[in-house]
Amino acid sequence: MRDKEPFLVGLMNIAQESYFYEVKEISDDEANFLEKVFEQPNQSPMLKKINQNWVQIFKQPSTLKCELERRQLLEGEVAQQLKDACRQSGEDLQGAIENMGRPGLDFLKNGDVSFWKNEDDRMAFQIFLCSQYFRTRRRREAVLSETKGAAPSCVNVENIVGPIMHMAATTVAFSMLRKPLDLYLLRNATSEPLITGDQPVINTHASDLGGREEVTELQFYYPISPTLAVLLSEEVPDNSGLTLEKVRDYNRQMHIQADSQTFANGEAALLPYKGMERQGAARS
Repeated sequence: MRDKEPFLVGLMNIAQESYFYEVKEISDDEANFLEKVFEQPNQSPMLKKINQNWVQIFKQPSTLKCELERRQLLEGEVAQQLKDACRQSGEDLQGAIENMGRPGLDFLKNGDVSFWKNEDDRMAFQIFLCSQYFRTRRRREAVLSETKGAAPSCVNVENIVGPIMHMAATTVAFSMLRKPLDLYLLRNATSEPLITGDQPVINTHASDLGGREEVTELQFYYPISPTLAVLLSEEVPDNSGLTLEKVRDYNRQMHIQADSQTFANGEAALLPYKGMERQGAARS
């Protein structure tokens, strides 16, 4: 469902946008700005190094372009190949991160949370989950809005929003090491299915905040099937078996935090949200 009536559509014809993850050219000023954005007091050397690596990864096309121009090779087929590579590399990078989440998802779909006790497996799933939160159009527009006011005139924020998304996901995932969130499976045995949206992971503490309000707490909710969802939270849920009231509340939150599209396994599950306003993205 977008704005009006729910409609049936194939998986390959929805929630897609060409070149959404395309890698843009990044200037030296933009690369320097990126490194400063995520500097924090008492930042772990490992996180600092990872975020520096993100900057270098996204700087590679610009470096290669300058070298090709210096050798007078950037023309015709070579120029097109570089353009195609920039478009595909972003997709490949996002695909690699999503593959990090596959093992954890396989465990969770079988009702098994044992992987969460393994530090490496847990970190991989946290990075995947944070990426699912930040990679969306909704979060991108929020970051663009927040960053434009802080960026100097020599920085085009449109060029650096891609690495910002990855660096933000990595930074939040590492923050969970200092303030751990536990993982809980929420089971839905009610008559109504869980729904999802084009913002597949939401922070429930942001559900009823407006675009000018700041979010200071984090609780990730991620539905993975009509009958199963993941909750990352400091607080233990009252009951891992969801009540109908709780299902409806989580579905409402998914709908209002979606950018423009909400998904379900049947039309009836979306009808209660027909005409319900979606909210602006609160500041993180």
